[in-house]
Amino acid sequence: MDLSRMLAFSGQLFAVKTEPGRMKGELRIAPGVADGCMSITTNRSLFVCGQKNPLSTIFCALDPQLQAYTGMTRNFSNDLSSVAMRVLSGFSNQTRFRFLHLPANTRMLVYFCPLQTIEHNVLHSTNTILPSAESLNRFRTILMDILGHNVGNDDADVSDLTNRCREVIKKTLEDCFVSRDTVKGIPLKVIQRHELCKDLAAWGYANVDQPQSLESVLHQLHTTRGSLSQGCKEALGIGPMEVLRFIRLEHVYASLRYSSIRQKINCHSVEELREHYGFKSRGNFSVLYKKYFGESPRQTLSMSKVDRSL
Repeated sequence: MDLSRMLAFSGQLFAVKTEPGRMKGELRIAPGVADGCMSITTNRSLFVCGQKNPLSTIFCALDPQLQAYTGMTRNFSNDLSSVAMRVLSGFSNQTRFRFLHLPANTRMLVYFCPLQTIEHNVLHSTNTILPSAESLNRFRTILMDILGHNVGNDDADVSDLTNRCREVIKKTLEDCFVSRDTVKGIPLKVIQRHELCKDLAAWGYANVDQPQSLESVLHQLHTTRGSLSQGCKEALGIGPMEVLRFIRLEHVYASLRYSSIRQKINCHSVEELREHYGFKSRGNFSVLYKKYFGESPRQTLSMSKVDRSL
């Protein structure tokens, strides 16, 4: 799945690209009956958040083959940049939502499963550990095999999640928590001003085609200008109005690229889309779009794909 297109749709997860530049990314999924594997590959820094299913959990690790990553790695309010390639994270049942910031040029490997799949006391006290390198590498290798990342072919087929693969994944995860080396937990840290970023992203998606102002955001989120601005700068590296602008620009880009989206919202020209997504000035919109994507809106429209499905 084209990751840039995924950014323009809301659901249980909300994604916001936090730096200019055209997104080149990929989402691969290997579904099982009640579980599955997934990888998110991105060339730009990406903030992902959303509500969490209370009956399921996830285990995440970065692909060590991609070492040229840039930017910060954040899990809730924990800055994990210095240990990004050494941690297993995402599994805590203490929180009601997901919150992570991926650096550019990374691939995140994810296993999602029922909550009771792995039982360990650590799961109740933190959502990030530093397991042994051997155990973590085995976990990443099996996921990369299933998702077709180890065959040297970007178009490799994704395997279904078989019972045998499921048992191997479970065994590697158990080893991560009970390996012979000391397993170090990183305490879960959630700062309220950082949590506001999740609420801001959700609000931005829900109101992407409505007039937006900082005052209306502050009123809806019941917060102050200082708290929201500081939280966004610390957790995402950009301000709150940039977050909202980036969300709208991604919607414009996806609409220009895919005819099915234009048909759904009944906007077929660059001007109609500009007005639909609340960009009032034609000149400012063109400059912002060119800076953000490296091409003009009309160039994007000229590459539009006929796509009947959303």
